[in-house]
Amino acid sequence: MPLDHEISKTNKGINDIRKKLDEINDRIPGLGLYIIVGVAMIAAIRSCNRTGDIKETLQSQVQYQDVIGQEAPERFYEINGQRIYLEVDGKPVEEYFR
Repeated sequence: MPLDHEISKTNKGINDIRKKLDEINDRIPGLGLYIIVGVAMIAAIRSCNRTGDIKETLQSQVQYQDVIGQEAPERFYEINGQRIYLEVDGKPVEEYFR
């Protein structure tokens, strides 16, 4: 019967298409992976923005004062009453420890 033969060919074609779609889907990462990557990218971008804010805040907290009384004012942070010197008499602190 010609109709049965056409139906059989159509079913075989449909099955071949399904197999190929399954192969393609196996090669493509799942939607979950795309969501995770997207969220990570957004978090990284926001983190970069916050880093700039933190840097500006810290720079605004640097104090300049002639504490030691020598050539130039010192540059330091004061945290909980403790001074963390960045420059002493206009020279970086690292130069005093070489």
